[in-house]
Amino acid sequence: QVVLRCPKCPFLLAFRAMARHDRPHAGARRSERVPLLASVVVVGLAGASLTWHLQGFAGWSAKAPSTSLGRLRRGGASPPTGARAAFAWDVDAEVELPTSVEEMIQQGSDAVMRAYRDGNTRQTVRFRLDTMFDLETMQLKGAAGLVNATLPMIKEFTAKLWGGENLKDVQTSFVDEDVGTLNYRVAENAAQDAAVFYLPSRELVVQPKIRGFLDNMKDRLVVWANTENSPSVFKVELDGRDFLEDRVAAYDVVSEFRLQSYYYLEQTFNNWKTTTFRAYPYNWVIYMEDLNFTTIKLMESVTKPTDQEMYDKQTEYEEARGIMALTKVAKTLKDSKRMEDVSDQREPGWRAGASAADLRRYGDEQELGRKMTEENKRKEEAARKKAEDA
Repeated sequence: QVVLRCPKCPFLLAFRAMARHDRPHAGARRSERVPLLASVVVVGLAGASLTWHLQGFAGWSAKAPSTSLGRLRRGGASPPTGARAAFAWDVDAEVELPTSVEEMIQQGSDAVMRAYRDGNTRQTVRFRLDTMFDLETMQLKGAAGLVNATLPMIKEFTAKLWGGENLKDVQTSFVDEDVGTLNYRVAENAAQDAAVFYLPSRELVVQPKIRGFLDNMKDRLVVWANTENSPSVFKVELDGRDFLEDRVAAYDVVSEFRLQSYYYLEQTFNNWKTTTFRAYPYNWVIYMEDLNFTTIKLMESVTKPTDQEMYDKQTEYEEARGIMALTKVAKTLKDSKRMEDVSDQREPGWRAGASAADLRRYGDEQELGRKMTEENKRKEEAARKKAEDA
């Protein structure tokens, strides 16, 4: 176990200040920022999984400083001095799919700030994680492996909020029993502080201390990141209906974060490689990779498309082109093989640590793919001969 006991740790200083009912240490500014999720964090490491024990969850609060949200809302106001020139407050061009992790981070921070300018102080984002962590290895490495590989990306995103202006530090602490983290952006101007909760669990977000934290943040920016990758998954568009317990409390807090200002997910859906993308204030766009491995725009929507809407559009696309089910399944298997090759290049030999059951499953999938491809070829040949005879 590793216990964080740095005597100058701002989390501990705030905790002690609250215990004394006194002001924080002399180095704190008199504008006095809201409570951090200050804590002594005990980190337990066992095998490939981590257990995070939050021993304290405290802070102190003073009169919250006014933020520049009102200034950002007013027409004619410009981005803060020193902000990146291409901060994209008022761009007209639709945001395209990112081509790198760095571009994804920048797109996400820009989208969040555009939404914040429009008065949305509570937001949710989802970043594509499979470019940084092979999700197939989750059973071997656990959620801790995911956090270790992706937390630097979230910290970079947190730092880039407000165009990176007046940044002093990004402070990270684990705040639940799983792997949820609070990444707090500490700025020279407390009005530009921001909090990003990464992989928050259902259990965490309904706790009273979260309600108190949000109230103290007032109109400063708070973002939830990748709730759908959390060990206890939840979707903000469901307004707490996917919570098994505490649904009233869940609705109260989750409904505040319903705006999804940035969303980037690639998945296999209905045997097509499908990408869901959104960057505020632009529409949601569904992309799909066709049989020629070309990415095409399948549909666009003002609201997040449902699974049924995506399925209907894909079915319409297939019927218009006479695409048989086995044809797209064969392509899906090719996609899986390509992803497996990329995984092996990224981390050679990881399968040596896989269990016999894992390797057997991979083998079964490959054999099924081979049989389905052969069956597909036979049917296409039969259809071709039938057409020639006719």
